[in-house]
Amino acid sequence: MGAKKGAKGAVVRPSPKDPDDVVGVNGSASVRAMIEEMDCIQCGGFMGDDNCAGEPCRLAFRRMVAREVTSRVEIRRDPAFGYGIFTQPRKPPKKDDMLKVYMGELMPPYMPTESRYNYSLASGDLADVDAEKTGNWTRFVNSHCRANVDATTQVLGGQVVILFNAKKRIAGNKQVFVNYGRQYFLGLGMQCRCSTLGGTPHHPRK
Repeated sequence: MGAKKGAKGAVVRPSPKDPDDVVGVNGSASVRAMIEEMDCIQCGGFMGDDNCAGEPCRLAFRRMVAREVTSRVEIRRDPAFGYGIFTQPRKPPKKDDMLKVYMGELMPPYMPTESRYNYSLASGDLADVDAEKTGNWTRFVNSHCRANVDATTQVLGGQVVILFNAKKRIAGNKQVFVNYGRQYFLGLGMQCRCSTLGGTPHHPRK
């Protein structure tokens, strides 16, 4: 079994024509039950009461992110990680800002993989999303044991997604990090190279 990032979130797949076109998981009974217990992150409507508009919420979220977030970050070279996501000096992300939905190829759970871009659902048996071959800029977010971004399970327009949101205000020209989790590094036979222990290779505690 290959390594999978320790997301508390879910799965999306981009359209070949539009890499920002959100297609989340919403078909199985377990997913529908999850959706009915949550609020839409765009409109706040409780899914169990069908108060969410659905597709219009997904489109509104995509426009909001393109307008307010994408211009705040950029891909840059990083000597330790190769590439990374850095904040722009103008309008850096604030605490709880929604940054982007993690996107990639929707894969069956437990499929053996050597991909380093594979996220598992919190439940572990629903589905995986692999951004090795296709995705958006979130695939370049590196791991740090003291991450400034969370990857969480959310519902957007009736679909379960992995949402990256800021844990705190991130100053300009700072790298955006998420914690991949201990099992990710153990599964790949790798160690984290973040600055937590002064750059000494280590395994995250969790």
